[in-house]
Amino acid sequence: DSETGAALVLVRFLVAVPAGALLGGWLLRPLGDGAVATVGLAAASVGLFVMATWGRGSLDTVASTLILALVGVGVGLALAPVNNAALAQAPDEAHGTISALVVVARMVGMVVGLALLTAIGLHQYYDAVAQIPDRTDTAALVDAAIVQVHWVFRGAGVAAAVGALVALGLGLRRHSLRPPPPRP
Repeated sequence: DSETGAALVLVRFLVAVPAGALLGGWLLRPLGDGAVATVGLAAASVGLFVMATWGRGSLDTVASTLILALVGVGVGLALAPVNNAALAQAPDEAHGTISALVVVARMVGMVVGLALLTAIGLHQYYDAVAQIPDRTDTAALVDAAIVQVHWVFRGAGVAAAVGALVALGLGLRRHSLRPPPPRP
């Protein structure tokens, strides 16, 4: 209904991201990078596909908060394993550079992904608007906007699912930043 309301919806997701990142870092001790990242991205994918079914009033339910939190925690879970895997492969003197490159790659990926998903969503929106007989029908225009958002969430769900499969490539064992000491 307002910019403030939209920001508060986004907060439901954003608060969960650092919580997921902390949990992901903690889970790296007993689990491998690939296991933690795969579970996180799979959870995010499931949540995004659920969000792709939402309609009017969906954000007014407790379930929407739980789904937004699930996606946020899932995304957060994937942060620490990716950093850990990158740092495990880099020499100590390159850790600062590697950490920065991981962050830059993540930001570029988000910007490119969002641009692509927005383009796909807008295409669907314009197709839906073209089928509206009365273009002054605000309810029909809102429904067209919901179609757009559905396509964005579907695309993000597919991207997260693919990311979960790729994360398996990080391995199911724990990556250590330091090589084990030599055996006597």
